[in-house]
Amino acid sequence: MWQDIVILAGSIVAIASLVPTLLDENASVPLSTSVPTLVVLSGQGVAFYSLDLVGSAVGAGAGFVIWSLIAYYKAPEDGESVADPASESTTPERQNGGVPHAD
Repeated sequence: MWQDIVILAGSIVAIASLVPTLLDENASVPLSTSVPTLVVLSGQGVAFYSLDLVGSAVGAGAGFVIWSLIAYYKAPEDGESVADPASESTTPERQNGGVPHAD
C-alpha cells in the first residue's frame, strides 16, 4: 500500500529530526511533552498494525523508542526548570556569547 510508505517516510523524517535533541548534552524536554507523545505513538502503532500498515507501525514503534530515550535522558532534573527563551536576558554579555567587553 502506498499509504504505508508515505506514513513510514514521515516517521523517518520525524525521528531524524529528534536525533539532535537526543545528542545535545544541554537539551531538556519536559515530561509533559514526551509522555503524551509516547501515549499517542503507542496508540498509532496499534492502529496502524490493525490496518495491516506494518511499515507505519514499525515507524510509530521507532518513534516510541526515540521519545522514550528523550523522556528518560532529557527530562529536567528535580527542581530544574526548562528555560523559557522569551524570558532570557538580553544583556550585552548574553548577546556577545557571555564575554564582557570594555566600554
